[in-house]
Amino acid sequence: MIVTVGTLDTKGDKIAYLKQAIEEKGDMAFVIDCGVIGEPCFEADIPREKVAESAGMSLSKIRAIGSEAEAIRLMAKGAFKIVKELYANGKLGCLLGIGGTMGTFLFLSIAEALPFGVPKVIVCTTAFSPYLRSELVPVDLIVIPDISVWGLDILSERSLNIAAAIACGTSKIFREDGPIQELRFIGIDTLGTSALKYVIWLKPLLEKLGKRVIAFHSGGGHGWTFEWFVKNGLIEGVLHLCVLDLIPQNLSKLGFLSTQKKLEAAVEQGIPLIVAPGDICEIVWPKPPDELPAKFKRRKSRQHNDLVLSIERSLREAAQTAELIATKLNKGNGPRVVVIPKKGCSTWDLSDQLFYNPKRIKVFAEALKAKINPDVKVIELDCHINDKSFAEEVFNLYSSLS
Repeated sequence: MIVTVGTLDTKGDKIAYLKQAIEEKGDMAFVIDCGVIGEPCFEADIPREKVAESAGMSLSKIRAIGSEAEAIRLMAKGAFKIVKELYANGKLGCLLGIGGTMGTFLFLSIAEALPFGVPKVIVCTTAFSPYLRSELVPVDLIVIPDISVWGLDILSERSLNIAAAIACGTSKIFREDGPIQELRFIGIDTLGTSALKYVIWLKPLLEKLGKRVIAFHSGGGHGWTFEWFVKNGLIEGVLHLCVLDLIPQNLSKLGFLSTQKKLEAAVEQGIPLIVAPGDICEIVWPKPPDELPAKFKRRKSRQHNDLVLSIERSLREAAQTAELIATKLNKGNGPRVVVIPKKGCSTWDLSDQLFYNPKRIKVFAEALKAKINPDVKVIELDCHINDKSFAEEVFNLYSSLS
């Protein structure tokens, strides 16, 4: 069934519309009311009084707190327990939410009760806003924008119909395909093959061993997704072969593409980890070009497309990145290897390309070796990262570690 969570006092008309749309599609709509202020516009399957009791309080006591933030936190706590129990009993096929900032917070807090792969859909006015921060959002969340914050109109009805269709469709797929959280993968981070080509050879080699492989798009901002997968035990081995989004903190603070916790989950888990300085030649500015800080406008730059402006990474920043990698790897105990292709680390640092500078990889290697602990193996290869021999060597190394 489709479990819908929301507040029937402020979003009751929209939840009623969702309920009808779900039932018209032949699925079961199950509503949990987390409202506190006004009266519900219809009776929920789990009324607000039971949600409050699940949180260990009465509804009247929650109302008496006098803080809407604390009230919604308590209602989220109660609904979390209810949703977790529904899933454990095999009754939940999809979690569906609706709201503005309040409903979004409510939904995100409750969604933590469900593992990866269980459908999670929210129709909200906060889509594409800063409120949906990566550390709060499930990596498998589906977001449907709702333009209208109040009442029903032709646009909100269209959004609600889309949300109902997606909820029913994903629930059907989940029922047929089963849970994903029991599966284990090898994770590789990379870019498109115009920049980094190792995945072309490496993924098939690993799959021949019977491994499931996921190639995470570092350039697309999925560094945090990769870390989430590792932290939650879905990854059995890590090939961090691209450092585009691993940058010194001063660059991260300016707004360059960054995954500040990169490498940390694998080190904490102690699983096999291979690191290479893929695409060490550049950093990415994901904002409008006219907002680029002035001092970077003097550097060589490459407009990858209208979304991505690439700036040459300086030798000092390459050394700082190496030191950052060493600091992170030194904290671990599991099998850790750094592979350095001495002839370059990206299509864009080849001899006929804009970011060509053979000193960069030498500076990186020297800085890394000066700081890395002896228990972390460092291998230098006489090849370019886009040579087939690099992928084959990484495969052989991983086979020996796992």
